[in-house]
Amino acid sequence: YNYFLFSPSFTPDAHLSFVKGVIEHGQRLNMITIDYPERSGNWITMECNGLGTIGILFPELKKAEEYRKVAFERLNRELDKQVYPDGAEVELTPSYHQVSRSNFMELAKLAQMNKIALPEGYLDKLKKMYMFNLYLMDPTGVVPPFNDADPEKITSSLKEAYEIWKDEEFLFGSTLGKEGKKPEYDSYFFNWAGYYVMRNGWNYSDNCLYFDAGPVGYGHQHEDMLNLYLYSRGKILLTDPGAYIYDKSKWRKYALSTPAHNTIIVDGKEQHRGDIPGSRLIKEPLKNPWVSTPLFDYGKGTYSSGYQENRYVATQFQPNEYIGEKDTSISHTRHVIFLKPWYYIAVDLIEGKGLHTYEAHFHLDAPDAKINKTTLAVTSQRIDSVQLALFTMDVENLKVKIVKGQKEPILGWLPSEKRPIPTVVYSIKKEAPATFSTFIYPYLVKEPAVNYRKIMEDNKNLWGENINTPYESVSLIIRRNGEKTKLKIEPVIVPSFSTDADIILIRKPKDKKVDYFGFYNISDYKEGNLAFNLTSSSSLVMVKSNNRVLFYNPQDDGVEINFSIPFEKKFILPSRKWVDCTSSGINELKEPITLF
Repeated sequence: YNYFLFSPSFTPDAHLSFVKGVIEHGQRLNMITIDYPERSGNWITMECNGLGTIGILFPELKKAEEYRKVAFERLNRELDKQVYPDGAEVELTPSYHQVSRSNFMELAKLAQMNKIALPEGYLDKLKKMYMFNLYLMDPTGVVPPFNDADPEKITSSLKEAYEIWKDEEFLFGSTLGKEGKKPEYDSYFFNWAGYYVMRNGWNYSDNCLYFDAGPVGYGHQHEDMLNLYLYSRGKILLTDPGAYIYDKSKWRKYALSTPAHNTIIVDGKEQHRGDIPGSRLIKEPLKNPWVSTPLFDYGKGTYSSGYQENRYVATQFQPNEYIGEKDTSISHTRHVIFLKPWYYIAVDLIEGKGLHTYEAHFHLDAPDAKINKTTLAVTSQRIDSVQLALFTMDVENLKVKIVKGQKEPILGWLPSEKRPIPTVVYSIKKEAPATFSTFIYPYLVKEPAVNYRKIMEDNKNLWGENINTPYESVSLIIRRNGEKTKLKIEPVIVPSFSTDADIILIRKPKDKKVDYFGFYNISDYKEGNLAFNLTSSSSLVMVKSNNRVLFYNPQDDGVEINFSIPFEKKFILPSRKWVDCTSSGINELKEPITLF
C-alpha cells in the first residue's frame, strides 16, 4: 500500500475503493474468526494474520484494537491446538510446518515493529517450532519430504530465530556450523511427531537417518508408517516420494501410497489408518522406546492398523479408494539401531496369523542398482562416489528383485521428477510370524566386505546376528516380546553372560583390544567376573578393556547401580558421564572417551 500511495495513478477514487476493501475485508475476517471458533488449521491462522495486519497497519479504523485483540487471542489458542509440545505442527508435513510457523511469526514481528505487546508466552510457544526445524534438518540445512512435503532448506528460518532469541544453537543451524554453538543433542526423538533422527554429527560428511514411527498426521498424510529416509555425505540414498501436485493422476495416488515408501506391504495391500477416528491428532506423547548414546541409537515403532486394497479413482487431491475388508491379522514392528558412526540395522518383526506374502520396499535415489545373487545384497550404482549397500540377513526362502520405471502398477519412480529409480523389493511368503533384517551401509567408492550369521537360533524369543565389517565384529540381539526374564546370552564374539535387557549390542573394533556393550531396558547383568543390577530398568553403555570397566548412563537422570561382583558397592551413575567404578569409589573421567 505504501509503495503506491503517492503514485499519480492511484487516484482518490482508487484510494477510496482500496480503503473500503480493507475495511470490508477486516469486517469479514473478524466475523469468521469470532463466529467459527471450532475452525482450525492453516487457513484460520492465515485469516488471523490478515486480520491482525489490518489492525496494526490501519490504526485509524474504529475496530483496529479489536482486530488486533481477536487475531492474537485466536493465534495464541491455535498455537496450543496446532503445535505439539515437541514443536511439530500437527499435520506432520515439514513444508506445511513452515507455512504454519510463518503465519504465527509474521504478525508477531509486525507487532514488535509497531511496539504492540504480544500475548504472554506467545514467543515461548513459537520458539518450539524453530527448535523442531533445527533438530529435524540434515547437515545441509534441509528437512525431509515427509507426507505432502518437499525437501526444503530452512536455514533462513533459523537465522530469523537467532535474531529474535539470540540462541547460539540457532546461529549454528543457520550457518551450518560455521558459527554458534552445536545443538545439545546430535540424535533426537520427537515424541509427539514420532520422528527419530539418528545422526553421528552435523558435518556435511556425516550420516543422518530418519525413521517415521508417529501418528498419521492431521492433514496431507501418506500411508507410510515406519518409513526410512537416509542422508549420507551430502546425498540422499534412501528417498521418499514427498509431495506431488494435487491432481487426479495415478502419480498422485502413488505418492500417497504405502508401496512408494520404505516400509512393508502385506498381500499387495497397503496401510490404512487415516480412516480411524482419533488417529489424526494424539492427546499424549508416544511411548516409543528411545535411547541415544555415544555407541548406538535405538528406536522402535509398531504399525497395527491393518492392510487394505487401495485402488485408483480419479478424484482431486486423493485419487484413491480403499475397498474390501481390512486385514488386521498382521502387525509390523520395526526396530532401528544406529551403530555409530557408520551404519544402521532395521529389523522388521511381523506378527499375526495366517499365510501371507510380505514385501519390504527400499527406494534408492540412484540411476541403478545391482543384486548379489549369492547373498541377495543390493548395492546402488550412483554416478558419484557415495553409495548404499543393503545386506539382508534373514534370507531363508527370501526373494529379491529391483523394480525400476514400472508403469502398471507404478513402482520404481521418484514421481515429482518422473524419474525412474531402483526400488528394492524383498519378499517372502509364509505363515506368520516373519522377519526382514537389513544392514544399511552407506559407503564411499569401494563396496565393503560384510558377512553375517545367525546366533542363538534355538531361542525363538530372540533375534540374533553376528556381523563382520571392515571396522569391527558386531553382535546384536533383540528380544521379540516384552517379557522381562533373565536370559543366557551367547554372542560368540565375547564370553557368554546373562541379562534381562531387551536390546543387547556388543561391538569389537578390529584396531583395539576393547569390547563395547550397549543395552536398552536392562536391570540385571551377570558374568564370571562382573555382576550388577540397576534399581530401575535403564539404558547403559559399558566398555571393557585391560581389566577395567567403564560405564555411561545416557538417561536424563542418575541411575543407581548395585555391584555384587567383584565387590559389593552401590553407586549413582551420573547422567551422560563416563565413570570408572572400583571398590574404592566411583570416578568421573575428565575427558569423554572416543569409541571409534
